[in-house]
Amino acid sequence: MTRKMEKAGRRRGLDPAGRVKVLVVEDDRNQRQLAKIVLATEGFVVETAANGREALGKVRYFDPAVVVTDVMMPDMDGFELCRRLRADPGTAAIPLLFVTARVEVKDRLEGFSLGADDYLGKPYTPDELIHRVRSVLRRSRYLEQSVGAPVFSPKEVAVERERDSDGSLLLEEATKTKAGVLLAGKLSTATVVEVLQALGLKHMTGTMRVHGSGRGLIEMRKGELVHAEVLTPLRRITGLKAWFRLAGWIEGVFELRELRPRKTERASTLDLPLQNLLMEAVVYRDEIERVIGLFPTMDLMLMRRGSLPFEATDLQQTIWASIGRGIEIIPLLDKLDETDLEILKCTLKLLRKNLLLGLLPGMKPSDDLRPADLAPPGGDED
Repeated sequence: MTRKMEKAGRRRGLDPAGRVKVLVVEDDRNQRQLAKIVLATEGFVVETAANGREALGKVRYFDPAVVVTDVMMPDMDGFELCRRLRADPGTAAIPLLFVTARVEVKDRLEGFSLGADDYLGKPYTPDELIHRVRSVLRRSRYLEQSVGAPVFSPKEVAVERERDSDGSLLLEEATKTKAGVLLAGKLSTATVVEVLQALGLKHMTGTMRVHGSGRGLIEMRKGELVHAEVLTPLRRITGLKAWFRLAGWIEGVFELRELRPRKTERASTLDLPLQNLLMEAVVYRDEIERVIGLFPTMDLMLMRRGSLPFEATDLQQTIWASIGRGIEIIPLLDKLDETDLEILKCTLKLLRKNLLLGLLPGMKPSDDLRPADLAPPGGDED
């Protein structure tokens, strides 16, 4: 490492000895001290603040690699602290972890909309706190050399290896550069949503190729998403349906490349601001996981039973026509234009009304699932 890089590292969240600096913001004195002890025991250099206003003052001279903050605090709460940090170019890229009892979807959405990097619910164990802090650091652009974060400098590729001490995955700079590659890594280290949130802060332009549950592509221009597509065995899916799929992939690899010039600019298939897309993806992921849990398996073979009632909805009629003589759930999702969540909810309702047969692998039509075999409804599946 050159002297110039060493100095840059110290400016970006390391003390002169190379230890990672963490700012803990918590109004409860006991919890504040406990977090400090837990993190200091793991080798972090820890500074504390009792509220957001005090934290803003300390972040200037302490220059933390990550801020760990409560949400509900007097004088200035965690949301306002996040808003102030993101509004200042000098602190906008500092990773921020909310540690709070407020873990409802609406609270997480508010935090993510302001630029939060992760949430940890109270009460938590020391191991959980350490794990989340390390995860946020690995995903951040601050400490490439020390904690293996994604590399954001042009023409440098991040590659993964295993750390012998605990087996956790790290990203490190490749010894050789690869022309045109801006960033690369594994989704187990940084999800699609997390990577794009960081790229949005830098107003990046590029094409992100993702290999996870399938193959996908995301195009970003000046920090905004303009196109998403997923290639399936049946067809190429684009737009919001593709974005929701890509945002849910948690295993695989990604690579961000420079956007190649075109004679004509690709037509936009996404017309929402980046933060809206990120927030909707968080809500969508929670809801589709719940609905998938109501099915016995995604390998279910669907077959029509009887006939649809006259009052059937347009989507019910579309699903009915698409099933034909029988189709499995995944090909059905690939075939239709509606989002996977909309299709699954509608299919579940048809199964519960006994209008569809649901066959597990190896089952005969006479052994099909009955409505009672499905998980009890968790709400309206229209």
